Amino acid sequence: MVERIRSKIVEIERKKNIRVINSCVSGSRSFNLHNENSDIDLRLIYVDHPDWYFKLNKDNDCFEERDGDLDIVGFNMHKSIKSIIDSNAAFHEWVKSPLVIERSITPMAGIEHFCKKFYNPLRVYHYYDKVGKTTIRELQGERAKYGEDSLTPEMIKLITLYVRCTLSKTLCNSFSSIPLNFSALVHDAKVPVSLKGLICGYMDFIDTYNGTGSIEDVNVMLGSLMMFNTGIDERNIQASEFVDPSEIFKFHRDLVIRRCGV
Repeated sequence: MVERIRSKIVEIERKKNIRVINSCVSGSRSFNLHNENSDIDLRLIYVDHPDWYFKLNKDNDCFEERDGDLDIVGFNMHKSIKSIIDSNAAFHEWVKSPLVIERSITPMAGIEHFCKKFYNPLRVYHYYDKVGKTTIRELQGERAKYGEDSLTPEMIKLITLYVRCTLSKTLCNSFSSIPLNFSALVHDAKVPVSLKGLICGYMDFIDTYNGTGSIEDVNVMLGSLMMFNTGIDERNIQASEFVDPSEIFKFHRDLVIRRCGV
């Protein structure tokens, strides 16, 4: 798999005239929640050719493409810097992914430094809160279609995502405090021991679920988690202070200058 991904990255760099400084696999594989049917979510951070910076229209600061089970998304440094300043939680997951394909050490050390410096706990909280609410609406739609006693693969995916979002909301006070690995997230989450037990029971259940049998315990876990979620108070989230962006702009400029060979 790794060699196939590396070949694809070389192809993308040549086709788009860019230099990738970080490539990783994100999503379910980085959470250790994947199965044999899971896509490979390849995420790239790259520096554009210097000509890009002289364009009047800079809307194309990212790209998406598909190649079989490879779901590829790339952010150039312009969009990456915006994501850092906005404390984009999805971008943080790219930076923290343990499944690194290739990484340029010095630029990525700077990116991680600035992710921590610009980290905004409240924005991260709202990200996971919004994704969680969207996930529940989608789950309700699936259950309306297939029945309350059904548990399709899509429902399992949605329930597991809701669990991850809810647990992440309890740990969002610092950049390093939300583990990507799901088992570590359950362990570290600030939830009652009884709820952790229900979540662990759910994970054990879906590991062996073959589409038949009672899902009563799943519904109990989900109901308990939703009740807990409504009680999470965002007023307990630490406020963030203003950060002068001049240092990160200089970091970006220096990367572009090096790309120019100056």
